[in-house]
Amino acid sequence: MSTVVWFDTSLLIDIESGALRGGADELARMHRDGFKMLLPKHVETEFLHSPQGARNLANRQAFLQRFGMEVDTLTAKVPLAQVRAWTDQAAAAGLGPGDAKMVAHVRASAQVRNIRNPVLLSQNTRDIARMRLQGVNAMRFEPVALKPRMHVAVHGGGKATKPKVSISPATGAPTRGAMFKAGLKGAFSAASIASMIPDVILKFADRAAAKAALQNIQVKFIKEGFARGVAAGVMRWTEAELDANSKNRVSSFRLQGMGDAAGMLKLGDIFKLAEATENYAVDIGYAYAGTQKPSWKDQLRDKGFAFLRNTRYHFGEDPEALFEFEFIDKLAWAIHSSTDAIIGPAIKFD
Repeated sequence: MSTVVWFDTSLLIDIESGALRGGADELARMHRDGFKMLLPKHVETEFLHSPQGARNLANRQAFLQRFGMEVDTLTAKVPLAQVRAWTDQAAAAGLGPGDAKMVAHVRASAQVRNIRNPVLLSQNTRDIARMRLQGVNAMRFEPVALKPRMHVAVHGGGKATKPKVSISPATGAPTRGAMFKAGLKGAFSAASIASMIPDVILKFADRAAAKAALQNIQVKFIKEGFARGVAAGVMRWTEAELDANSKNRVSSFRLQGMGDAAGMLKLGDIFKLAEATENYAVDIGYAYAGTQKPSWKDQLRDKGFAFLRNTRYHFGEDPEALFEFEFIDKLAWAIHSSTDAIIGPAIKFD
C-alpha cells in the first residue's frame, strides 16, 4: 500500500519553476520510494486551469507526469454539502478561500481512503497551524534528507545498544509468545478483546452507547499499539527496550473525544482500558514482526524512513535516538497504513 501525500498549489509552482532549490530532486526520490502524490481538486484548478496555468499548461502537465503525480478524484465520493461545510469551517478558522477549499478536499479524500492524519505538503508556513486544526496534517516541504544516515542493522547483532533507562531483565518473551500462538486472529478475537475490558467498566459493556465507545477506544489503541510494536521489531529493538520505552504511553490528550454520548465511561476507566489495550497490542505487533523475514522488516523500515524523510522529520545527530520512544512513535505513524492493513481484518468483536 502506497503512502499518500497531497501538495498545495504554491509548492508545485515553486518546484516546477525551479524556484525551490532541490525540490525536483526530492520529488524524484519520493516517486522512487513509491509515494502516491496527489493534487487536491482545488489545487488542480489553480495549477492547471488558472490564467497562469493555462499559459504553461503543456509544461505543467509534463511536470506532473514526470513524477507520477495525479489529480485526486475521490473527493467526489463525499456529499457536496459535507465538503462545503468543511470549507466553511476552515474559512471561519482563518484560512483564505483557496486554502479552505484545498483543506476540505484533502479531508474528504482522506475520509474515503480511511487515512488518519492526511499529510499535506505546503510552503504556506503562516497557515500550517490553522490547517492542522482542520483535520489535515500540514507540513512544510523542504528538500532535505534525514541525518545522520540510519545504520540500524548493527543493533540486531554485534554490540547491542543499551536501553536509556534502568530496567530489570526482560521477562516478557514467554508471555508474548503465548499471546501470539494463535496468530493475529486469535490475538484479536472477540474473546481476547473482551478480556482487556477492566472489571470496573464491564457493567457498561452491554449498553449500546458504551459498547460503541468501548469498541472505538479498543480499535484506536489496538492499531496504534500494533504499529508501535511492529516498528520496534523492524528496528531490531530488544525486548528490554520494548518494555522500557514503548509502553504506558496513554495520555489524556490522546483520549479526547473517546467517551460515549451518555457519559457513562469516566476518564479514569477509559485510561485503564486504552493502556491495557495498547500495551497488549505493542507486544503482539513486536511478536508479529519477529515472525517475518529480515527482508520484510528492512523493506517496511525503509518505507517508514522514506516517509519521515519526505515529511521533514529530523531526530538530531545521536544514533541512540533511534531507540527512544519519540522516534519509534514517529516510525509507527509513518508505517501505519501498512500495519493497519495487517491488523484491521483481525479485529473481531461480537
